Amino acid sequence: MSVPFVFLTASVAGIPELGGTLYGAMVLVGVICALITPRLPPLSRMPDEYYAPVGKQLHEQVAEGVGIWAWARHEGLRRAAQGPASLAMLRSGFATTFDLFFAMMPVAMTIEFIALVIYYHTDLLHILTIPLVPVLELMAIPEAGAAAPGLVIGFLDQFVPALIAGGITSPVTSFVLAGLSVTQLIFMAETGVLIHRSKIPLPIRSLAAIFVIRTVIALPVLVAIAHWRAA
Repeated sequence: MSVPFVFLTASVAGIPELGGTLYGAMVLVGVICALITPRLPPLSRMPDEYYAPVGKQLHEQVAEGVGIWAWARHEGLRRAAQGPASLAMLRSGFATTFDLFFAMMPVAMTIEFIALVIYYHTDLLHILTIPLVPVLELMAIPEAGAAAPGLVIGFLDQFVPALIAGGITSPVTSFVLAGLSVTQLIFMAETGVLIHRSKIPLPIRSLAAIFVIRTVIALPVLVAIAHWRAA
């Protein structure tokens, strides 16, 4: 996640003075999630093999008697020589741009709209997340009832937890929600749709499971940092 986005998230959440701390927390949580999540289902159940129609395309063995920097330069030049012509690159770039604006963006905007409508105009999320309120209270999170929907709505759109945090007075709670909005990573308004459209065999239920796992891992770490730095 980019530095400007993290500082923007902190600003929207009402804790701009904690932007640096938030970014450091993102790095720590990201490393922890990267170490744990692949070792748990559903990712641990995926076969450790290359996509069959493509096969292995990376060959990183350094030739005998050649230094690593010389070999890197050799492989870089060889790869560049195999690149497409300028016209083909332009065609590919235009195709990707059109796909983004006319296939990806409408889906993302629809999901974001639905997420905002559900949160601001219904009590659905507040009702569904009632069981989470005691968990947050046990972690000494102020305004637990208002914060609970922010734990799950990030599955629809990444930025909504930060918007929820902006309406909360406690910097501890705002820090936790802002951190979750960045570290949960899987959200259906962008990355979830991209993964689902790709050839990676991850159905929506698996994406939801990864979202829950990352939330469970990230929450106690963010709570500990929030009580240390934001209290």
